[in-house]
Amino acid sequence: MARRALTVTFFFALLLSQRAARAQMPPPLVPPQAIDAGSVPYPHDATAEAVVVVELVIDASGNVQSTHIIEGAEPFATATRNAAIAWKFRPAKRGDEFVSARVRMRIAFHPPSTSTSTSTSTSTSTSTSTSTSTSTSTSTSTSTSPPEEVRVLGRREEAGEISMGTSEVRQIPGAFGDPFRVIDSFPGVTPIATGVPFFFVRGAPPGDTGYFIDGIRMPLLFHVGVGPSVIQPGLIDHVDFFPANAPVQFGRFTGGIVSATTTEPATKPHGEGNLRLFDAGGFVESPFADGKATAMIGGRYSYTGLLLPIFAPDTHLDYWDYQARVTYDVSARDRVSVLALGSHDYLAQDEVQDDGSGTGTSTKKTKELLDTDFHRIDLRWDRTTSSHAHLRLAATLGYEDSGDHSGSTRDSMLAMRTEYENRLSSSVLVRLGADAEIDHYTIVDNDPSGLREPSTPPGEDPTAVYVPRNETTAGLRADVVYRILPRVEVVPGLRADVFTSRRSVYPNPRSGVFETFATIPVDHATAVPALDPRISMRIFATQSLTYFSSLGLTHQEPSFIATFPGINPGGLDQGLQSAIQTSQGFEARLPLDLTARVTGFYSKYFDLTDATATCVGADFTNTDTATLPCVKNRVDGRAFGVELLVRRPFTKRWSGWLSYTLSRATREAAPLLGPANHFQEVPSEYDRTHVLSLATAYDLGKRWRAGARFYYYSGRPYTQPYRGFLFPPYDASRLPDFWRVDVRLEKSWRVGKTGQIAFVLEGLNVTLHKETIDAQCIPPRASSVPVAPPPGAERDRCSLEEIGPVTVPSLGLEGSF
Repeated sequence: MARRALTVTFFFALLLSQRAARAQMPPPLVPPQAIDAGSVPYPHDATAEAVVVVELVIDASGNVQSTHIIEGAEPFATATRNAAIAWKFRPAKRGDEFVSARVRMRIAFHPPSTSTSTSTSTSTSTSTSTSTSTSTSTSTSTSTSPPEEVRVLGRREEAGEISMGTSEVRQIPGAFGDPFRVIDSFPGVTPIATGVPFFFVRGAPPGDTGYFIDGIRMPLLFHVGVGPSVIQPGLIDHVDFFPANAPVQFGRFTGGIVSATTTEPATKPHGEGNLRLFDAGGFVESPFADGKATAMIGGRYSYTGLLLPIFAPDTHLDYWDYQARVTYDVSARDRVSVLALGSHDYLAQDEVQDDGSGTGTSTKKTKELLDTDFHRIDLRWDRTTSSHAHLRLAATLGYEDSGDHSGSTRDSMLAMRTEYENRLSSSVLVRLGADAEIDHYTIVDNDPSGLREPSTPPGEDPTAVYVPRNETTAGLRADVVYRILPRVEVVPGLRADVFTSRRSVYPNPRSGVFETFATIPVDHATAVPALDPRISMRIFATQSLTYFSSLGLTHQEPSFIATFPGINPGGLDQGLQSAIQTSQGFEARLPLDLTARVTGFYSKYFDLTDATATCVGADFTNTDTATLPCVKNRVDGRAFGVELLVRRPFTKRWSGWLSYTLSRATREAAPLLGPANHFQEVPSEYDRTHVLSLATAYDLGKRWRAGARFYYYSGRPYTQPYRGFLFPPYDASRLPDFWRVDVRLEKSWRVGKTGQIAFVLEGLNVTLHKETIDAQCIPPRASSVPVAPPPGAERDRCSLEEIGPVTVPSLGLEGSF
């Protein structure tokens, strides 16, 4: 049956490819055309001839957004850069829509004389030529020729990828202008609970999803609870989401990938800020050193510590983050940059405790529930080796810390990566890379009594869940984007990684810090290799219909269900998590600027270590352990379903977004009193059959814009016990469904030529719906040993546990210049 399905799929793909080769070409890209461009004053302190090649980013309005010197010496490069920022173009056009584009222009300088000229040939496909004369008897002639290179902004779209720009994200109700808050609206994404920033992606647990900013691995993207993202929204150019089979650039995760790309360095001073009920943030950026360098600084600070006690006097909540970036163009081809970012979150609760004096006197103490920090410093060098090749070398230092009142875990990290890509021809793009990461995990014990037992030596317990250790991971990758036919693109890729871990016995916990490595002879080292082949394909069947598919194998070290800075379990002795994932789908361009995408997917997971790996059975052969749950360290599972995405850009006057996922996620479970090593397939604890997100926004005129979002998902499954024990059928009952409505209203005013200020009223779950998150089941008659329920026996009655309503009202001001 499987062979027949594979044959049908292959035949269908071949049929589409043959049709695509004969299909009509998609709407051509009309390159930008110069309106007032090409005039560059000859530097007053120069005497020689020179040639400068400049790369311009021209936005959809025809303005020059940024400049980058590809080739040319000083002072001619600076003269070109300063002049180009004021040039005006007729913007590029794809079909009926104006788009941003990147073009290159070649400027030839000649020394001034009674008749001197500076000739400029643009790389745009115009057919006009002009000449002008100035009062200083110098002239500038602008000639045009077919474009050498015109590229639509943004890196190429991969098969199955969903990408959104910041300008779109800021209009989605309930996202609070945050580019990462829209993740829960993507198809294939299942939330743990409303507003909680941890998601299952096509059945993979949250700990198996990777987060990246400019290629830098991030431990998390959000502040505690329903807080904002850990980076200023204005610094993000776009967010790419890969539900499965991301390019081999992103490795070591078996789930989805969320990758954000920061904006290009500024060519003129600019910034933005926001002031809300619970926090304030912003950033400023400016060029200096005659435009060769830029500097940016930004951050966010919450004043919840001042406001929250009014409503919850026993709760303490605080968070802040920061970002800074400096870039410098060493030459026309080389740029060095430093990016630093970090965040802090703190959550505590006041508790009344007996002071231990025996007099019944109680004291009020603050108990830390969560205290996390992470920091990153990334140093990179970018070199444009030719018009079609780019090289990047980067090194990242990192520090992470998560804890509570009892102690904390820490990770000191050093990572290095190199990336190289070269377009060998119009149909072949080669991408190569290598990366390595060293992590040093430690534990800090805040228990002053020293009563905790020392860790079991690794030689005796090589499967300890979390111990101080050193981990090193290194990998190589390569893929090729190959147009085998004019309308058929295939991307084969391979990634090879080696995961290593070394750990030693703890010292006495009375010393407080457990971090003795390579100094204790009793240690334990593990190395596990992994090969991840992946392949994707896109067939542009017609100008409005594209077929895409992907197939891949991924590996990942053990993980917890949710990720926090500095927390990562050990356990390489039992091997890696792995997944085989495949998907196929169609994307169609519809009337009214609508696009629709339908995707079918199947994922098979092996040796998962998430919370749903807990068995529901138990071993009662030993009465001393009869009450302990049976825990299978690793578990297999699968997920399959269909996703639908219909969207109209949020930059339009009327915009819309419809995302729907129909899916099933399962795990293995050991039946109670069943045969040994016999597991049943049951629904995953966070299997949600239906997930729907429907959003719309409308420009009301006079700079007013309003929008709303309806969000719905099915309740998760649970098992009703019998006399306090869990028997099949497992996860046969479900909690009630949940839905909410989010709204956004914005009024903006123009300030000066480029500035803007806006009043924003926004709310998450304005309908104040409560969500059922669990079921508490109490047996009418408890039993010390399990007895199988007879047919038709009534299960224990369960009461539903609700939270909320989880709602976030936001009233604030936003501004930019």
